[in-house]
Amino acid sequence: MSANQMADFLDSVRVSGLLTPPQWDAVREFAAAQSDDPEAVPKYIARLGMLSPLQVKLFWRGRGSDLFLNQYVLVEKLGEGGMGEVFRAKHTRMDRDVALKVIRRERMLNPEMVKRFRREIRAAAALAHENVVMAYDADQAGDIHFFAMEFVDGTNLARLVIQKGALTVAMACDYIRQTATGLQHAHEKGLIHRDIKPANLLITKTGIVKISDMGLARLEDAAGADSVSRITKDGLVVGTPDYVAPEQARDSHAADIRSDVYSLGCTLYYLLCADVPYPGGTPTEKMLRHAREPFPVPKRTDLPPGLDRVLVKMTAKKREQRFQTPGELAEALEEYIPRKAVPVFIPPVPIPGTEPLDDEPSFSKRPPLEESTDSRFRLPSSAALPRAPRSRKSQTLIYSAAALMIFGVLLIVSLLVFGFLMKH
Repeated sequence: MSANQMADFLDSVRVSGLLTPPQWDAVREFAAAQSDDPEAVPKYIARLGMLSPLQVKLFWRGRGSDLFLNQYVLVEKLGEGGMGEVFRAKHTRMDRDVALKVIRRERMLNPEMVKRFRREIRAAAALAHENVVMAYDADQAGDIHFFAMEFVDGTNLARLVIQKGALTVAMACDYIRQTATGLQHAHEKGLIHRDIKPANLLITKTGIVKISDMGLARLEDAAGADSVSRITKDGLVVGTPDYVAPEQARDSHAADIRSDVYSLGCTLYYLLCADVPYPGGTPTEKMLRHAREPFPVPKRTDLPPGLDRVLVKMTAKKREQRFQTPGELAEALEEYIPRKAVPVFIPPVPIPGTEPLDDEPSFSKRPPLEESTDSRFRLPSSAALPRAPRSRKSQTLIYSAAALMIFGVLLIVSLLVFGFLMKH
């Protein structure tokens, strides 16, 4: 990186306003002492958590402006789907973390996808419940559409099972009951989800489940008729094959709240068994098995009496034989949940500056410059990072512990020698 490029990097970081004056002073002093290794500067900023890896990466590439969408600044990428990407972002005026869902630019060329995106906003805005991710705001920055949702500081049930394995019966039933309570609220608002699965169920650090991704929801009028234009092409299945109800696999527009109950039954099976009900095979084969084969019984010896019947009722092939509302299901699960708090497992959070750089936003990707130095920049491993100096108090504790260990070893050796001399 040339001196001019380094100056541009530092200037873009300074004018962004993302660093406090003391932070900027520290960066400027550090940069002045690192003329022989300019790449040490972005590594230093990321290591101390002044900026996120994603922010450092884009500033390093001269694309810091891509981080800003009106009053929001992107912090890290959380995930992506067919329609867009989700980022943790901060509302600069309210100083509040949000989950920002951004529709890709290329999707804007398809009017049907724009309708789908706007429908997701309307669906999410209609809900206000503890067990549903709350919608805050919807806006547009140039040709980029996005909306802001509640940021859930935790994990999702799919990742939880991957990290922990099959959950306890009480924990699984509690999470499914909470989800059913949120779905009941959506049902009362005339909404169905149509893609209930572990990855769409977020869990906070206090054990609260929140339903996310209402993008596949469908508004229904008071008579139950479809009030949304047909934007799903004929033959295209809406949902996920491992969790989709038989009637939804046949016709996505025939799905109703009982289809969500079926998907929730498949989710309960996954939480109890750490596997999907019908593993293996193609998506078509999976959906045929959902329609034709008996639903498997969880192979666990600790299932309480009656829970197997609840699962069978949730996943009946005919929806008339299922729980007719999520509220009914929530009541049926109450007896399998102890009154005491259900423990929750949250995977450890990586130390800032030691994890790989997040993928850059694909909605704003541009062709790389011919003389780009992007490939040369990598955040260092934790072993290569400069360590903060230990405090005098911590040094004293370390020296005292070492002295005690040495004294203990000498005492043991002395006792052994004394015993040997006494015997001889």
